[in-house]
Amino acid sequence: MSDKPFRDEYEKLFVELSTKVEKWLVRCIAAAAVLMLLLQALLQIPAIRVAVTRIDRLEGVPYRHGGLNGVPVEAVISSAPGES
Repeated sequence: MSDKPFRDEYEKLFVELSTKVEKWLVRCIAAAAVLMLLLQALLQIPAIRVAVTRIDRLEGVPYRHGGLNGVPVEAVISSAPGES
């Protein structure tokens, strides 16, 4: 007896199942990507970002341009040890 008809039926069922699973996975990945982009866009709004995340409160002292503690950058660089 040949089991070829059983193998053909199994392969047919496997292809049908894998096609359905593949479509489901692609849809889930696409939905996750869209959701991630939407959430990242919402985090650009300061009022939402403050309500959702804690990182802004934990960052510390904001960076100020102009050097270290008000000293110009050029003065800090020229007084670096080992520099001539």
